[in-house]
Amino acid sequence: MLKLYSDLREVKLFGAYKYYYHESLSQADLNVSLVFKQNYVRQMKGRHNRVGHNWEACVEWFIDKYTCEAVFQKQKHRTEEMDKAYNVAFD
Repeated sequence: MLKLYSDLREVKLFGAYKYYYHESLSQADLNVSLVFKQNYVRQMKGRHNRVGHNWEACVEWFIDKYTCEAVFQKQKHRTEEMDKAYNVAFD
């Protein structure tokens, strides 16, 4: 895409999501736009994450209610490396 439109530039949000902008955009406007887009990504991906966790909670409730002696194992989903990457993106 960047070969076809040479006046577009690419920025990666959170090191994962591509965001394209026109080179005529001032740095101040670009920064504001990036903040809005980062908040949008946080809200949308957070929503997807919550839906997944809510689904897990529903299944857990059902098994607890209708299954005798069911035991759930805890799993740590976040690691220290994830938190380090998160904090670097906002400094």
